[in-house]
Amino acid sequence: MNFERLSSNIIAIIGEVLRNQQLINHLGWNGDNPSTQMINPALLAPRGTSERIFPYPFDTTFKDDVRTQLHIYYPQLKFENNGNAGRAAILFDIVVHKDIWLLTDKGEKIIRPYQIATLILDAFKDKNVEGLGEIHFISAEHTVVNEQFEGFRLVATTTEF
Repeated sequence: MNFERLSSNIIAIIGEVLRNQQLINHLGWNGDNPSTQMINPALLAPRGTSERIFPYPFDTTFKDDVRTQLHIYYPQLKFENNGNAGRAAILFDIVVHKDIWLLTDKGEKIIRPYQIATLILDAFKDKNVEGLGEIHFISAEHTVVNEQFEGFRLVATTTEF
């Protein structure tokens, strides 16, 4: 992967997330029935007034608000061939305040981070992200963040075209 494309790759992935209204609703709505909401994606985008999507890891000292956040970033890179990055993992960290892990949507009880993970997987299924290629999810794991937040991490790689 060309090192110069790191920024544009993450920006393209965030753009795909912002195009999925159900995903935006689950990220931006703390209460029950997020699928019935209509949250403006621009509000949750990086630098939006209700920013919930970030191109860097979660700040583990953050405890000020009950919310859900999505962090999309490269955790590390290995260099090959004179400065080109080798195949890199991309992390999708879904971080949720413990008070809103459980919710009801359309009369069904669900666990918010697992539902968000499902929506992320669906959003990228069989899709080529412009300038990046296909995203392949290879693993997932629960993450303990701090005493108020827990997370669910999706790990992905790409097939560039």
